[in-house]
Amino acid sequence: MSLSLECKDTMEETMISWRERGRTGGSVNLDGTGSVATEGSVAAPPGPGEWEDALGLPLCVVCQNTEKIDYLEKSQGWKEEMFDLVLQYLRTALLRHGASLIYTSPSMTSPLQTLIHASLGIRSLLKRQPLKENVIERDKVVVPPNWDSWSKIRVLRDGFDVETVSNGWSIDLDQPFPSVKTNGVYGTDYEEDGGPNGTTEVEGSAVAYYEEQVRDTSLDALQLAQGNRDTSQLEVPSADTQAFLSNQLERLEQQKKADEKAGKEKDTGSFAHVPSDDMISDHIGPVQFNMGGIQVDADDMVQRLRDRHGYGQSPEPVLDEEIEIEGTQAPVDTDTLAKFFGDLMNRKPTAGGKSTTKT
Repeated sequence: MSLSLECKDTMEETMISWRERGRTGGSVNLDGTGSVATEGSVAAPPGPGEWEDALGLPLCVVCQNTEKIDYLEKSQGWKEEMFDLVLQYLRTALLRHGASLIYTSPSMTSPLQTLIHASLGIRSLLKRQPLKENVIERDKVVVPPNWDSWSKIRVLRDGFDVETVSNGWSIDLDQPFPSVKTNGVYGTDYEEDGGPNGTTEVEGSAVAYYEEQVRDTSLDALQLAQGNRDTSQLEVPSADTQAFLSNQLERLEQQKKADEKAGKEKDTGSFAHVPSDDMISDHIGPVQFNMGGIQVDADDMVQRLRDRHGYGQSPEPVLDEEIEIEGTQAPVDTDTLAKFFGDLMNRKPTAGGKSTTKT
């Protein structure tokens, strides 16, 4: 449905008024109020790539949760150059629409309300906060409408082809919106020609340039696991059961051998080298302490206790030695003993204190 000529003229006048707001040397502020123009000052005309694809309404892009920038830097390995590159792509694309850009975070105050009121021409009775541009602090970016330009985008980081990206964004805007159909039980989106998610690469596309330079590192592990599989197919062929089990058996055998080898090395290492007392003493040095005003050497005291314990114990007789001693004794002559005791009994005392033996 096309607009009438009257509506088109009105929209054109409105867009021209938006285009003139807040320009350097202009007579209209960003919020639509008049400014004091100096003598001979002329508003700067739109530069290259600016307001070339006007949408017919003021556009403001708000990037929330900028506190996650630190997370990307610490966990995903993002560098300062990558954050600047993303900002350059955003500013180049929004410049064609005359849009504004702002980064916000729940933990910090931002001039978002002031920017929205200025873009819509809302004049609040409250005290207006000054709106200043900021492209230096990566988590507090503010780009008002009609302020940015190609030269300011190039200054942020060298090596960025702003003209190619701007033309590529224009190519992306000219592409027809794909008609997406749902295919499969899982509801995967497919284009009519069979492409997944309805995406096709266009030569010179700014989106393609962006995806080449700014990669999502969180998907690297997923892509590595998928390998060379065709992700556009719903079904994935599975491996043969016996082949899978044989492969797992080989892995289990290797793991078992490795565990046995590690256990043997652990046992050998734990019993092969037992540290002696001398080695421990060499490591920790002499131990001395004061007991009742007397300096005592702990090593000397321990040695004396060991010597006393060794001297106080007598070796117990061994059973085999006792048997051997008993076996070496001569047998007792009972006849001789009987004769000896018989002589003692038959002995009679004599007068001179002498005794005679009867033979």
